[in-house]
Amino acid sequence: MALSQLTALGYADRRVNLQGADETTMHQRSQERFDFPDYFGHNLAALHECLGDVTAGEFGWDPSSTGLAVAVPGFQDFAEREPGLAQKLVDTWVRTSREGLLFGHRVLWLLEFGAVAVNLQPVASVTVGPYVGPLGR
Repeated sequence: MALSQLTALGYADRRVNLQGADETTMHQRSQERFDFPDYFGHNLAALHECLGDVTAGEFGWDPSSTGLAVAVPGFQDFAEREPGLAQKLVDTWVRTSREGLLFGHRVLWLLEFGAVAVNLQPVASVTVGPYVGPLGR
């Protein structure tokens, strides 16, 4: 529901499904969904760099859109199996989203949580909590 509401407001949308993903699969799916260049290094530093380019509007979406909404189905599954990596991933998403604001680009990450919330540490002094409701499409 949230994703369809954002697309109705003019947001471009992407999905990065982390259900059953490990670190390698997470990088592959991110590269596919955001059209990362072939030189993408499949590590967290390279992910941060490429997502920074995405939030700057260099590739991966049309920056003339209202913003970019990224749904992450399977996030809880991923975080339960890879808690340390999930924390670093959320930190990367928050940091690059904030960097995008410097260019006037809104990037929202919609993380799918199940009935039991994942214990994430605060990111940039903000508590990460679950959205209660379906992500939509």
